[in-house]
Amino acid sequence: MSAEEYPQFTEARTATFLDEKPKQGLKRKKTDADLMRWLGAPANCEPSVAFVLAFIGREVVATYVDAAYNIMLNEQPNLFLNDVRSGHAAIGDEPCPLQVRHYSEALRRNLGWRLHKDFLFGCSEDPDDNPLTHQQQG
Repeated sequence: MSAEEYPQFTEARTATFLDEKPKQGLKRKKTDADLMRWLGAPANCEPSVAFVLAFIGREVVATYVDAAYNIMLNEQPNLFLNDVRSGHAAIGDEPCPLQVRHYSEALRRNLGWRLHKDFLFGCSEDPDDNPLTHQQQG
């Protein structure tokens, strides 16, 4: 990661998925790196928009991490040796923590990403792009 990319990464990493109205009893620390601010949303944005965007963000992250975790569990044990022994609990041929290769493979297997470079909405069909739709109409 370059020095120019690191501040953007840090700001994105600290953005929260919480909506503006915390549940009763939960105190939320107000930060400058709020998700809506990070997205560049106007200050007068409806609270329901923030809630929906936070929900979509949580779902995307959960789906992506779950796919990477399943890939890690199902990869052949002798395919990779645990190449990150220092600083991690896994040593030798023990299961390693999630690595970049697991996330890369999860993204590669995602149909929407392969077709349209869009992880969330990329697999939805556009009727104009579907050759079967043109055959049925013609």
